[in-house]
Amino acid sequence: NQALTVVTIGAVCQQFCDGPAYIHISMLDDYLAREFGVTRKNPAGGGKDAVYFHAWSPYDGISGEGNNSKEITSLQHHDSHNMNACAIQFLYLIMRINGITSFRELYKTARYVDPRSILDINPSNFAIDYTKHKQGDLVIPPNIDEELLPAMIRATDADQWLWNPTGETSQESDDFEEAFLPDSNEAKVYLEEYFGYSAYEEIYEICCIACNI
Repeated sequence: NQALTVVTIGAVCQQFCDGPAYIHISMLDDYLAREFGVTRKNPAGGGKDAVYFHAWSPYDGISGEGNNSKEITSLQHHDSHNMNACAIQFLYLIMRINGITSFRELYKTARYVDPRSILDINPSNFAIDYTKHKQGDLVIPPNIDEELLPAMIRATDADQWLWNPTGETSQESDDFEEAFLPDSNEAKVYLEEYFGYSAYEEIYEICCIACNI
């Protein structure tokens, strides 16, 4: 556990051996990961002391293919299982919001137990529950999947990696994307609120312009 850190994204396996420090990441509307992988609600086989991160993808319910659809035809059936267009951005947000630069640090911070939480009085009984939006010592904003994740997908131009884009023409595809992703101006507002001025341009230049050179 001290020597090896393993990160899985949308894993469809329930037989992870004990030993490594596991970080399992998946979307709540990813039917494949939920049914055939390991989650916080279904941790059996996920490895001892594993850490789990989940959020809703912006693709939930699009084109009638909601998270309850069991007519799975392939691993690319639904974009909530798409690492390039969802989960990578989610992982980046968690690490950047908390100022974390390594997976080992992410694991240790998520497993941290605040001594103040071990109280005679349950923290949920206080007027303000300071543990509500935390996992270990990590801060997980309540709007991470409603605002920040779609904005991050837009900033990284990740919609180009969608498995199931809708629309036979480019205009139809653009209209489809606007239904679940913010435009660049809205995405800029969300990201700069958390990361400061020019955050959107910084992310876009690194992820988009550099890839097109």
